[in-house]
Amino acid sequence: MRSEPGFAMWRAVELTNTTPLFILGVLYAREGSKVDMLFDLDMELVRFMQTQDEASFERLHLLLPPAWGASPSWSLSEVSQLHVFGSTGAQEVVKTVLILSEGTALDGFEFKLCDGSPPALSQSFQFGLRTVDDNF
Repeated sequence: MRSEPGFAMWRAVELTNTTPLFILGVLYAREGSKVDMLFDLDMELVRFMQTQDEASFERLHLLLPPAWGASPSWSLSEVSQLHVFGSTGAQEVVKTVLILSEGTALDGFEFKLCDGSPPALSQSFQFGLRTVDDNF
């Protein structure tokens, strides 16, 4: 659901989930609307981003529950880059890597520290502009 230009729509969301969530800021320039989308799987987030030809992605945040983060409560981290790794010769997404704004690289599924540059990079997104590398 999208709001009319110049109209802010607010919703309250109760978070009873125990897994990390992604909050993606999407701009539909043609329609002049901005929306925030909530995803619970990295692959679901990637599939959505891959199908939005007329959208730009302004920001991505990772919302971590206490069991996953270093904080005793929910914590919010800004993501500056999302790297997508596919299997050779296929469009199947195998792995995602999140680069947080402070430079930390996290595996997009287990949310553990990882090397930010594994081989077979298929696609990258930077927030503020859509990029760069599309080998699919």
